[in-house]
Amino acid sequence: MRKFYEEIAHGMPTDAALAAAKRNYIFNSDNLKAHPFFWASIILTTKSKPMDQSNTWKYWFVLSAAVFILVWGWYIFRKSRKIKV
Repeated sequence: MRKFYEEIAHGMPTDAALAAAKRNYIFNSDNLKAHPFFWASIILTTKSKPMDQSNTWKYWFVLSAAVFILVWGWYIFRKSRKIKV
């Protein structure tokens, strides 16, 4: 699977990356491990296209900000409850 994700990181479409990873596994395995039992069950269940990884920082930024706001709000809420009691 490492080869699959390496190929995706290089911009290869997912179907070609999976095929390359399977071929790499078969060529680098012994005769027993090269049997389809070990690699044929890995199938692609999404659209075959190169994955866009250029905008992932935006999602991480928004997720981090949301987590920060939730934790900060929880802290303020807990602090305000302690003062009233």
